[in-house]
Amino acid sequence: MASMTGLRATASPGSVLTSLSHLRGELENIQSGPDQPSEWRKRYIYWTNEASRLLRGQIRQAQLEHLVTSHRYWTLLSMDVLGVNEETDRLLVSVIRTEVRERITEFDAAIKSLEQELDLWKNLDAPVVAVLDTNVLHEHHDQLSAFPWNERLDLHPNRDLLLVVPIAVVDELDNQKLSNQKSADGTTPLRTRARAALKTLDGLLQPDTVTNLAKRSVPDGCSAVYIRLLNNDLEHGALDDADSEIIDRALTLQPFSREVLVVTYDSAMAFRARHFGLKATKLRYD
Repeated sequence: MASMTGLRATASPGSVLTSLSHLRGELENIQSGPDQPSEWRKRYIYWTNEASRLLRGQIRQAQLEHLVTSHRYWTLLSMDVLGVNEETDRLLVSVIRTEVRERITEFDAAIKSLEQELDLWKNLDAPVVAVLDTNVLHEHHDQLSAFPWNERLDLHPNRDLLLVVPIAVVDELDNQKLSNQKSADGTTPLRTRARAALKTLDGLLQPDTVTNLAKRSVPDGCSAVYIRLLNNDLEHGALDDADSEIIDRALTLQPFSREVLVVTYDSAMAFRARHFGLKATKLRYD
């Protein structure tokens, strides 16, 4: 698990970290317990039940299945072969040992990932999070630091702002590099806007890093503006529709910020975001 941003919107990241650490310790207890096959199976199934109970309301179902109820779990649950013979008992214990070791590895990765995510937020002063749609970068890639975000997003008083670019947006820009379509102004080729936006992002975005745009001529009187790339872990199955994928990624940021909004020029995108409980700002073309 390369990322631990699959928390439910109402989850507390600190509480999730506490639960993960506790459950990881319980896995160690399984390893150090008695060697009787019946005890191994009982303690392992008890752990999965406790882990599911603790995490169900805190992380998304896909994350829960990846961390706790793996394919091997369901196989072990259906194996009622204890006591058939010693060889079968040893085989069952061997399978459970392997599964416990793998759960420890996954929990270690999840704990590290969540700690890293929290580190990204700890130096930010409760910012408003603005998740940018692709068309916003078409229009404003060259003025990300100078654009009057607080005014255009109606943030009063001025608030620190974290601009977030989901990797799905970068994918869309990449796909548009060879497009023959025109951009929103009806004259500029879409590929020209896409290439320019990618060049800007390439100079700003680094993996697992927040870039402070205040060092890049933010106007006097404006609050701090930051930007980051929101990447996906390898286990995340991206949604086919780009708008839905951007909204889904925006929802994963809600546990880390009290105010997450989607910024777009498209009415449909704004309506979809609001349907899923996100704030949305629809900008108007000048």
